[in-house]
Amino acid sequence: MLKRLLFLILALPVWLGAAEFPAQPQNYVTDRSALLTLPEQQNLNAKLKAYQDRTSNQFFVYITDSLRGRDMSQLCQEIFHAWKIGSSKNNGVLIAIFVKEHKFRIHTGYGLEGALPDLATKRIQSDVMAPEFKQGRYFLGLDKGINALSSRIGKEFKASPKKSNTGIWLLYAFIANVLLFLLVFYLIKQHSPHPRDYRKKLMIAAIIFALLPFLGALALVIIAIMTQRFNTSSSGWSSGSDYYYSGNSSYNDDSGSNNDSDSGFDFGGGDGGDSGGGGSDGDW
Repeated sequence: MLKRLLFLILALPVWLGAAEFPAQPQNYVTDRSALLTLPEQQNLNAKLKAYQDRTSNQFFVYITDSLRGRDMSQLCQEIFHAWKIGSSKNNGVLIAIFVKEHKFRIHTGYGLEGALPDLATKRIQSDVMAPEFKQGRYFLGLDKGINALSSRIGKEFKASPKKSNTGIWLLYAFIANVLLFLLVFYLIKQHSPHPRDYRKKLMIAAIIFALLPFLGALALVIIAIMTQRFNTSSSGWSSGSDYYYSGNSSYNDDSGSNNDSDSGFDFGGGDGGDSGGGGSDGDW
């Protein structure tokens, strides 16, 4: 019993250390060893964000001190599965670096195994990344490795095209035109100082212009002005002896008050991808 308890005590740090990776990443790069400077992390995060937006492929980087006795492939598979790297197309890649052992792994999702076979990732590790790691240039090694991997993937996956908002804006413009037309119609009918036949022509023109989304709005405004007699001795529109004054009301444009002090971006985490264990191990 004493031997078993002693074994558990000795093994406990290894077991705890083995499971010590974040349940969810906070960004594309998770550096738990301070191997990269903050600007280098920000550079890679922005690069991987732009790459995901352009292709839908998702690259995560995980850097930690040690494997703590764990099998590197199995640990990377656990991280990949927990973080759900990639989309439903399983188009994700995990680059994991274990500093103490001088080992690193490129772990690929199901969907990228064709574009990134194990032999190709092994060559990128040995020819592109490891030489930089040996010189202590970890950021450069990662940057070159990501470039090589993304170049190899090519255009296998593309981001889903974003839906256009043109239709909804046209609808809004049409509704605004209809409301403006009703106002113009009222002004022509009730307050226009022009002869009856002239008012009919203005109404017909207003109906035609109300059907046009953009130019029609401008034309309706011009027609509205034409139906009024502008009194140069006052600050309002005149209709006989009645005036409409806008008063001294001010419009406070606080659009600039919503300045985003955070120059980063919203990180959404993994998109539901998984891996079958493909990839390769490397060292430096």
